[in-house]
Amino acid sequence: NEEHLVPIQIHATIDANGNPSITDEEVESALVKLNISFKGGNFTFYTPGPISIADDSSLDVLDTQAKYNKFRELSPPVAKAINYYLPSTYGFAPSASSPFSPLLDHTDVSMSAATFIISSSTREHETGHALGLFHTFKSTTTAGQSHVSCGGLPNGANVDRFELVIREED
Repeated sequence: NEEHLVPIQIHATIDANGNPSITDEEVESALVKLNISFKGGNFTFYTPGPISIADDSSLDVLDTQAKYNKFRELSPPVAKAINYYLPSTYGFAPSASSPFSPLLDHTDVSMSAATFIISSSTREHETGHALGLFHTFKSTTTAGQSHVSCGGLPNGANVDRFELVIREED
């Protein structure tokens, strides 16, 4: 089986005290776990460059979508990579955009840095979406986009990485 090398660019924020939302050591630890989880698919994730840092102070007064847009403006996505946007503030519901392909310009994944560091299942789940994996249940999509929503699950059901399957587009 062919190995799939997938570049992951980390975008982090700094707080008012100059502390980054995530450290190099935390990124490395998360990538080790991600590589173990996706080993069966012959995926190897790596960082093509240093963590991109943006000032968090301008994000505090914005709503979630404006916050995400401003973060991307302050720290532009890297081409041909999955770009993980990991602010120190909460309020970023985990999400993934268009499935990653070397043919696409880039793919974005966003979640709080704490979620990326602590929650292996969320990190793996959103990475699955970034790789084009869908849920086994019918999910909602935004017309004309590849964005997948996990919201509105019955009875607060928790979906983890094992409920993702490859599915051809409808």
